[in-house]
Amino acid sequence: MTFTKKMIKECHQVLKDNGILFLSDLSVHDAEFGIGVEIEKNMFERPHRPYRPVYFLSKDHLDEFDVFDIEEVKPFSYLESHPGESTEHEHHLLIIVGRKTI
Repeated sequence: MTFTKKMIKECHQVLKDNGILFLSDLSVHDAEFGIGVEIEKNMFERPHRPYRPVYFLSKDHLDEFDVFDIEEVKPFSYLESHPGESTEHEHHLLIIVGRKTI
């Protein structure tokens, strides 16, 4: 079982019947998509952070969330700056809202 499927299964187990899943994560349209070694579909391990793989959401892979009734999928972008850096960069996320199936 992939890490992604384990995460989705865990979310399903901890939610009550008809519980709502609200997931927000980087999308495949983010500039950081593809950086590092792909360890499973849309998940990358980065050399400077091997302990924290990054998963990128895609509308094309919503079938992985088949234990939820997906009610909304919405792209979202924001500007981010880091302390000590003089430039901002834009991140692209995908927000998924779903209800636990019974």
